[in-house]
Amino acid sequence: MNHSAYHQKKKRGFVLVKCKMQSFLTSSLCVLLFSCSNNNKDIDHSMSIPFLKSSGKYVYVNSAGEQVINKEFREASVFKNGIAVVKDDSSEFYINTSGELLFGQKFQKAKSFKNGVGRIKMNGKWGCIDRSGKIVIPVEWDQIGESSDELIAVRRNGLWGFINPEGKLVIPNSFSDVNEFKSGLCEVKQGETTFYIDKKGKAWKE
Repeated sequence: MNHSAYHQKKKRGFVLVKCKMQSFLTSSLCVLLFSCSNNNKDIDHSMSIPFLKSSGKYVYVNSAGEQVINKEFREASVFKNGIAVVKDDSSEFYINTSGELLFGQKFQKAKSFKNGVGRIKMNGKWGCIDRSGKIVIPVEWDQIGESSDELIAVRRNGLWGFINPEGKLVIPNSFSDVNEFKSGLCEVKQGETTFYIDKKGKAWKE
């Protein structure tokens, strides 16, 4: 199975829009890339979007190609419900549509909000915050996945399990690999065996 959702190195939530400023408004390719990369109901399509300058830094521009936030970032995401994730030389953090730092701090890693929570990494461990910046999942996990079907995959000591939105471990860490829950089922791997479990952690049989 080689679970990719939590293991692969990829820039989740970040949009790489690479096109010349003078062709920004007329390039159908640029619009297509932006639309296809962001098929998400939470995305604020009316907000400013990240644009890659020739300097290699990102700025936010409006539909007229005008810079609307007077700051540059190494990486930048689209806005979702008024919040974006950006990266400077050493940290990742959340900003509002005015470019102001949210929650009063920066993180080693930060992921876009999904289902009301954002994944953060501090001091080598992962947890989640809500939209007020309050930690709702303790920052104690080696790795943490996105919320799916009201469960969140978490890894500790090389094994995956699942917690509920309150942070309670509901399926013990006993799997070498996991996928996301869909329609109440999740594909998991234990040793060399791959199978499905339900939301109680029981093996599913057809």
